[in-house]
This record gives sequence, structure tokens and C-alpha cells, in this order.
Amino acid sequence: MKLAPALAAGCTVVLKPAPTTPLETFVLGEVADEAGLPPGVVIPFKDEEEAIRLANDSDFGLAGGVWAADPVHAYRIGTRIRAGLIYINGGGAGSSPHTPFGGYKNSGLPSPAALVPV
Repeated sequence: MKLAPALAAGCTVVLKPAPTTPLETFVLGEVADEAGLPPGVVIPFKDEEEAIRLANDSDFGLAGGVWAADPVHAYRIGTRIRAGLIYINGGGAGSSPHTPFGGYKNSGLPSPAALVPV
């Protein structure tokens, strides 16, 4: 998992612990707390539906990312997240900050029609 780049970019990380390793999730939470990460940066979840709800429970939606062993499954999850851009398994190296795009909710650039004076 590539936590460091996501955290360095200021992203919230939502994690689903494997049923056989719940202790590792608590250890990760403790490490995040000891590292001084703000509360809510690393959020464990129980199932896919809860992860999607957590990802969409924000006033913002500029960009997001989904990491999974199966990229097709990650893509399906990504289609349910309300954000302007969704990166799959850290992809997006070809994205340019100069490319116009929009976000959802209180994020992103307005549509070109919104810039036309009335």
C-alpha cells in the first residue's frame, strides 16, 4: 500500500482491515496518532459500502483514489465515489494541473457556462 504519497498530498486514507489481521489496523492507528496525523486521516471501515459512504461523506470532492488488488474491482468502487477525479492504485501520473476539470460539491472549477456573465 502506498500510504506515504497519499498522506503527503493531504488525503484522507480509508482502510479496510483483513478479517484475519484486525490488530494491525489498531497498530496502524496508533502509529498514525504517534506520527502526529490529525484525527480522521486514517479511517478503518468494515465493508465496501461503509468505505464508499465515508468517502462520499465530505463537503468536498475534487479527487480521490482507490487501491485494491483487483483494479477492475477498484474501478467499480471508484465509479461510486463522488469526486472529479478518481485515481486507481495510485495512477494519474499523466494528469496535468493545467487540465481543466471539475469536482463535486464545494471543490473544483466551475463549469465554463458558470463563467458567462448574465
